[in-house]
Amino acid sequence: VASCPAACDCPAETPVCPPGVSLVPDGCGCCKVCAAQLNQDCSSARPCDHHKGLECNYGNDVTVAWGICRARSDGRTCEYNGRIYQNGEAFRAGCKHQCSCIDGAVGARRCAPTSCRRPLAPARTHT
Repeated sequence: VASCPAACDCPAETPVCPPGVSLVPDGCGCCKVCAAQLNQDCSSARPCDHHKGLECNYGNDVTVAWGICRARSDGRTCEYNGRIYQNGEAFRAGCKHQCSCIDGAVGARRCAPTSCRRPLAPARTHT
């Protein structure tokens, strides 16, 4: 990539990505970044999640710096609980699993136990 720096300058700490989001090298191969997901903005600095079959679609204009993550056209859809998901699409299976459709297969990652807690009901006041 022409816009890559001569020397890499990465944050001291590795980013912590949300559940189901891959940590991938940036387009220059310098730093680890949280991968962009389906329908999110992408660029060489923020590549799409290739583990989920996503690629950055810049449209027909090769001069633009940003694109949108799209599923590779050759990826197959997934069916889970009666719903169809597109290749690269992320979804939740209850409160315990973050899932992704990966070329016809469903990949699941266990979520943190805190994601299953229900919000507390507001306190009632007697008037």
